[in-house]
Amino acid sequence: MQNIQSSLEFFPYELIPKMTTNNRYCHAIAINHNNTIVMVEDRGNIKVFNLKNESLKLIQIIQQLGFSVSTINFFKSQQFFVSSSYMGDIIFRSSILKSTSKFLLKISENITQINCLLINSPQEDLIITGSADHAIRFYQSKSKYPLSWVCSQTLIVHLNCVQGLSLNEEGTKLISCGSDLKIIIMEGSNKQNWIVKQIIQTSWKGFRINFITNDIFIFQQGLRNELDFYMFNSQSGLYSLDKKLQVKGGQKSCYNLFPSKYVKSKQLLLVKNGEYVNFIRIINQPSSNQDLECTLVQAINFDTGLTFGTLSDDGQYLITWDYNSQQIKVRKPKRIV
Repeated sequence: MQNIQSSLEFFPYELIPKMTTNNRYCHAIAINHNNTIVMVEDRGNIKVFNLKNESLKLIQIIQQLGFSVSTINFFKSQQFFVSSSYMGDIIFRSSILKSTSKFLLKISENITQINCLLINSPQEDLIITGSADHAIRFYQSKSKYPLSWVCSQTLIVHLNCVQGLSLNEEGTKLISCGSDLKIIIMEGSNKQNWIVKQIIQTSWKGFRINFITNDIFIFQQGLRNELDFYMFNSQSGLYSLDKKLQVKGGQKSCYNLFPSKYVKSKQLLLVKNGEYVNFIRIINQPSSNQDLECTLVQAINFDTGLTFGTLSDDGQYLITWDYNSQQIKVRKPKRIV
């Protein structure tokens, strides 16, 4: 028990100054699953950095020749990465870096900005996007060689922009939030169509939504100092608000394109809110004799809502860009000796 507690001990994220690099503007940042490659958007181009020995070395610039990149996602089991744009394009490229940056596949079915994109795991045969045209689109992998993806379903349930998406660990439940003050809960899989199971009305729009377990998800409303926890009731078959946790950042406006993330191995949740990035530790999950327990363990103030970034899959690196500094900054947990 002591070893488990030690492995989950929280160490505050601290800036690594020598890894800071200038960047004019940025909406999307991604780091691959083994923490060796970092990709950063810079006014439509994608800068590729090698991460080694706590240093960032620029090794390639991929020219998009179009509008700004809104999302970047690495595949974990395949040597690809996928980016989306303000024009609605979805572009697949090899993550084996070459002198040429020619894409492997480009999908241009959307006509408006893609705000969020996720890849199902571990199968990585389904991509789901949420767009400014109110649509959630599902793309299925048809072939790896040659690379082929097709749009298999389009759902238009939101009445305004789709801002956030999250898929549960089993890949059978999908949740979305939008500018229409609604949370949509869907069920399905890559083998069958997705159907709407529940619609939850919220009091304010939010940009960040995330499953913690198959039965618990969080939602961050804008202009609120509270993080909402929703729990599934097996008797009613519905989710309902179960708990609110005090967080930082509710006094200032927030923006999209910095998705929340839960690192299961560390029971650590990242949620941006206003000008703050909050870290929440999930201490225990609810059971028959105890309630959900969680606590805010760190809140980083960036002094601007125009902050974008990501957390590595293992929670070892927080990589951000903010408008005030116009710099890419890297933080790591610092052990207290």
